Amino acid sequence: MARLIICADDYALNPSVNQAILQLILSDKLTATSCMVKSPIWSFSAQHITAEIQHKAAIGLHLDLTEFAQHLCLTQLMWQCLSATVNRAWLQREIREQLDLFEQALGRAPDYIDGHQHVHQFPIVRHLLVQEIRQRYPKQTPWLRIARPANIDSLKSWLIRGMGANTLKQMAQQSGIRCSDYLLGIYRFNLSETEYRQTFKAWIQQASQLNNSVLMCHPALANSDANQDAIAQARSREFAVLNQMDIVAYAKALHLTLSKAPA
Repeated sequence: MARLIICADDYALNPSVNQAILQLILSDKLTATSCMVKSPIWSFSAQHITAEIQHKAAIGLHLDLTEFAQHLCLTQLMWQCLSATVNRAWLQREIREQLDLFEQALGRAPDYIDGHQHVHQFPIVRHLLVQEIRQRYPKQTPWLRIARPANIDSLKSWLIRGMGANTLKQMAQQSGIRCSDYLLGIYRFNLSETEYRQTFKAWIQQASQLNNSVLMCHPALANSDANQDAIAQARSREFAVLNQMDIVAYAKALHLTLSKAPA
């Protein structure tokens, strides 16, 4: 059977995101969530990642170089990584510090690592990340989420793959690090609730024809501070769809295994 990880990004971004993700994990809608450990509410947020939550879902590090750990905007970071002018010492410090913050809060290593805006697979970042994983976790490494879109049907998906998906996967395999194969869930955050429901079902159907895929999402409860989050409305629409769907039954009908990790 094909294997699918349904992963909510941005845990600890704000309380509305946290509440939505925790509720969806407890109701078996999600199998993973990625944590922003440089958020000012991370320590508080980590307290709500209970033993039950950790049993139901993989808990990963959402490596952040453009939000709370902001040193460069996304386009600046992309250019400096591509041109090899990025500050390597800064990158190395961020990777180590964010892993430290995760471990200090939860008392263990992350189950997996991915990146906010997929920065973990950028040139230089990916090299330093794989190097740190190998040195830090010699016996059992976290797995890596590879942001390799199953379809190249937009400039966004082309850019995501082109910034290093295949290279990071090759590096991970050479280093004995497990990784996912495909990434689903890429869109422009402009769909209506009905359109997102149809698209989400199509992603699950597509996952049944793949293996070791991750379907990323960004759910949140309705947020009174929506003007501080550019995709707040999309987040609430995503939550509504996931909360209403019987995802387990839908996946089962497609002979699709919902999983916390790739095979």
